[in-house]
Amino acid sequence: MSSQEAAKVVLRGGISQWRAVNAGCALVRQVAAFSEGDVSEKELVWIHLGEPDPSLFEIPTAYAEVVPSVLYRMKGKLGDAKDELYKQRRIKP
Repeated sequence: MSSQEAAKVVLRGGISQWRAVNAGCALVRQVAAFSEGDVSEKELVWIHLGEPDPSLFEIPTAYAEVVPSVLYRMKGKLGDAKDELYKQRRIKP
């Protein structure tokens, strides 16, 4: 990536980041140098520019909307008191 397409950002704590300006400032590379001498490096492998596939946002037909108490019971927690708040705040279709 050329210097015109990436911007280097130096943060506190010995962290340097390179971000792709033309890709919404996506993190392309990050190098963190620690005081103990260790270094951690991350590097972007692949990025797809453009709109994502709409199927990524489709809700599977097997999914169902449930009130919080049902969800919490499924996870082994009690949530009856949260049902009324959920019903008041939920977005109605």
